[in-house]
Parts: sequence; structure tokens; C-alpha cells
Amino acid sequence: MSKNKSQSVLIIECLDPKDPGSEGDFLRHMFKLMQINCDHERINTQKEMLDLLRLSQHQNIHITTHGSLDEKERFTGLWTTDGEFNINHFASLQGKLRSKNIVVTACKAFDGKFNKAFVELTFCSHFIAPRESVSFISSIYFSHIYYHKYFINNKSVSTVYTDYIDIYKNPYKFSLESFESLKRKAKNPN
Repeated sequence: MSKNKSQSVLIIECLDPKDPGSEGDFLRHMFKLMQINCDHERINTQKEMLDLLRLSQHQNIHITTHGSLDEKERFTGLWTTDGEFNINHFASLQGKLRSKNIVVTACKAFDGKFNKAFVELTFCSHFIAPRESVSFISSIYFSHIYYHKYFINNKSVSTVYTDYIDIYKNPYKFSLESFESLKRKAKNPN
């Protein structure tokens, strides 16, 4: 297994007893086959998620949980057993995820507000998440393509994402936000 943290992934998983399986278990097995080091942490609380994000030395972090939705089916945060992890939790992550790649497979997590605030406050390099509801199998499918191209084919995050859009036609509506693109937009708002 690789000891290089850029060639490793932290999997943060918050399971609901009704889930059809563990995405984290699948990912851990997939990374073992790829010979990519990973740490798989199961959490229950907002504090556990915050602590893992704040303290992680991994360049790649994969968050698998559910999207919390309001009565109009709009995304409000990441589900944990003690409530949702939302924009209000980001303050203590200020600059803590600089240059890290974040993949979230929670339904509707790329909602325009959450992803932008997350990237702006944490300084993460890339944030990838679905714009729509996504099934367990769809999350696995996307993750397999993404990590294979990133680790095995050694492509950049933006190239992997572009390939996913062009080749696979993005059937699960994953979107990408990058720190660099937000900086460019801030300099040239038009």
C-alpha cells in the first residue's frame, strides 16, 4: 500500500440503519484492489465529522452520508444521527482543507450555496457532489470511475471530471467546484 497521503483517501461514513449497504466498505475494498491506502471512519455526530475534516492529513476525503432535505426537497446539509452538518459548522474549518480534494455522495449536496461556502471557507482544492438525488449504486459507479481515473490513470481532478462529463454523459449529475475557479470569478465577476 502507498504511504503517500496524496495517494490515500479518508472515507468518512455516516450510516443510517435503513441503508442498503456500506458505501465505505465498498470503497475500502476498491482501494485495497487499487493498492491505495485508505482510512475508513464511521461517524454518528456533527462533531465527529468536523473533527475528522479538521485533523485529516489525507489529500483526498470522501464523505458518504445522506443529504438532509427540507419540506421542499432542497438540500440543507449533510445528515448525521444528531442533526445536519451545514454551513454553520464551517467556521472552524477556515483554511483547514487547503489543497484537499473532497468528494461527497450525499443527495443534492451540490446545491450552489453549500458547495460554494465549503470551498470558500475551507480552501479545499476541489469539491465534487451530485446536484440531484443519487442511489447507492450510482454513488458506487461514479466513485469507481472517478478514483480509477485519478489514481490508476493518474489524471488531474479536473480532467477526470471533464472525462466523466464527456464520456459518460454525467448520468448522475455530479458537479465540480474548484478553489481556483472561485478565485477567478471573484477577480472577474462578469
